[in-house]
Amino acid sequence: MLKKLLPLLALVAMPALAKPVLTVYTYDSFSADWGPGPAVKKAFEADCGCELKFVALEDGVSLLNRLRMEGKNSKADIVLGLDTNLLEAAAQSKLFAKSHVPASAVSVPGGWDNDTFVPTITAISPSSMTKTNWLTRRKA
Repeated sequence: MLKKLLPLLALVAMPALAKPVLTVYTYDSFSADWGPGPAVKKAFEADCGCELKFVALEDGVSLLNRLRMEGKNSKADIVLGLDTNLLEAAAQSKLFAKSHVPASAVSVPGGWDNDTFVPTITAISPSSMTKTNWLTRRKA
C-alpha cells in the first residue's frame, strides 16, 4: 500500500518544491539568443532563485495590445519594452501596478518621475526587483 502512495505523494509535493516563475513580456530582439535576454535570465535566476520566462512579441505596440486583450487575466509579471510613446496609453489601460522601485534607483538624463513605469536599465536589475517585491506585486 505504501509503495502505491509514495508516487502519488511525490506528485502532490512537486508544485510546493517548484521554483517560482517570473513571466516577462518583452520584444523578440531582447529575448533572442543574440540579444541581452539570455545573459539577464542567467544572472537574474541566480540572484532570485526563480525561473525567468520570456514571452517574446514583435514590439512595444504588440506588447500593449496583448496586455489589453488578456486584461486582468494576463500572466505577465513584468512588461519590458514599452517606449515613452506608449506610456500614456499603457497608464490609461489601468493594467499596471506601481513599480515600488525607489526614485533613487533611477538615473536618466532629465530625471524620471513615474511610479509605475521604470526605465529598462533599472527594471532589469535584480537588486531593484527582489523576489519578495515581484511576488507581492503579482498578487495585486
